[in-house]
Amino acid sequence: MNATKYKFLKENQKWVLHWRWAKDRCTRVNARNYDNYGGKGVKFLLTLRQIHIIWFRDKAYLLKQASLDRIDNNIGYEFFNCRFIEHNFNCGKDKVK
Repeated sequence: MNATKYKFLKENQKWVLHWRWAKDRCTRVNARNYDNYGGKGVKFLLTLRQIHIIWFRDKAYLLKQASLDRIDNNIGYEFFNCRFIEHNFNCGKDKVK
């Protein structure tokens, strides 16, 4: 992706970037986090339209740093298992008992 397209997406359609990043970590063997997602069998089943709906449903555009979260980590990226939350909350949620 060239710099101009990335800048446009970052400013106008951030949900596309989140969709691409999640898809990559589940499907692209060379992705940085593949071993923790696709390598462990996490499936990516979201369409671009679905992530667009989730983005506006969860008002992710209002979040300081939106992060795509799987509500149940035993299930893959599916429409009813995903939400946008603050990144700092998402990073620590598995550690909270």
